Amino acid sequence: MVVAVLGLPETVALDHLAIAAACGLLMGYGSVLLSGCFPLSEAPLPKAGLGCKVLVLLASASLVLTAILLLGFILFATAWAPALIAAGLALLGGPLLFQGLPQKLAGGLFGLCALMAAQAVLLTILTRVLIA
Repeated sequence: MVVAVLGLPETVALDHLAIAAACGLLMGYGSVLLSGCFPLSEAPLPKAGLGCKVLVLLASASLVLTAILLLGFILFATAWAPALIAAGLALLGGPLLFQGLPQKLAGGLFGLCALMAAQAVLLTILTRVLIA
């Protein structure tokens, strides 16, 4: 645990704040990345057909799942006020950070796949913390 390593009091759970901030950042990245994909008929992804549309819908569903698990994490696994502030700041400031990303990550199929991979890792961490 980060708190034990830094010698901070147990009431300050920096690892929980980092998880909440990571959720906020991914939600910001996902919302910016997916904002140009709806309606599905106008998606800027390559017109590969059903596969791209399914990937966009899966990414959207995983964003909703991230939001639900983040809410559960804030309510049941950590002190809600600092975690909510950390997630909110990351969600609001996240799009500014993503402006500097290369075009490959800022849009298109590679960015969508990177989002899905990062969300899979984060959702695994969140479920393990919530179950424990």
